[in-house]
Amino acid sequence: MTQTTFDRILSGLKQLSSPPTVFFGGLGETLFHPLTIEWVAAAKALGCSVELITNGTTLNDKRSRQLIEAGLDVLWVSIDGSTPKSFVDVRLGADLPKVLANLAHFHKLRRGGHQPKPELGIAFVAMRRNIAELPDVLRIGRKIGANRFSVSNVMPYTTEMQDEMLYSRTLRDIAYMSSSWLPRLSLPKIDINETTQGAFFQAMNSGNMVDFAGNSLSSATDVCNFIE
Repeated sequence: MTQTTFDRILSGLKQLSSPPTVFFGGLGETLFHPLTIEWVAAAKALGCSVELITNGTTLNDKRSRQLIEAGLDVLWVSIDGSTPKSFVDVRLGADLPKVLANLAHFHKLRRGGHQPKPELGIAFVAMRRNIAELPDVLRIGRKIGANRFSVSNVMPYTTEMQDEMLYSRTLRDIAYMSSSWLPRLSLPKIDINETTQGAFFQAMNSGNMVDFAGNSLSSATDVCNFIE
């Protein structure tokens, strides 16, 4: 992104009735850009809540201090594997021990208090090759002080990556499950464990429109956030 583009974004933000959340992320590593931290500070100066996502490989002492000083509200870090081998399998060239060491140092640098800023979040891209490691990634995140966790589906940019999708059946079933003439099944909030999981998943796939703990699981899911 050029400075001219960002200046236009700032101009648009100033015209809003209330400051929104500004998120720095997309395709590419945010901290490779020489102006990212400066732009974070500029968005904060407008009163915006600012979040940023990074792969954590260049989150050294200097950058950590700069992000904290700029007023960043939430730092998201992509961790898609719980072991060095699985981590580098998804994040080519990345080193999990180094990333975790960077995050531990960042955690210590934050200002004290009941809710130190920036908050630390872990972002996990769910794929066939790594979904079994999600529980371990959550444990790792809690150990390094994360209090936010986000799991997203992989976006297959290549034909080969389609095999990593965990939602192909879901996409096929949406049209059927969203039909208004289907019976509606309302499930309460229950613990999903060895006792309940068999019955729960059978009920989920019973051909009904399903509400779980007051939330619909059968509609409003066939949306592409990028198109919207």
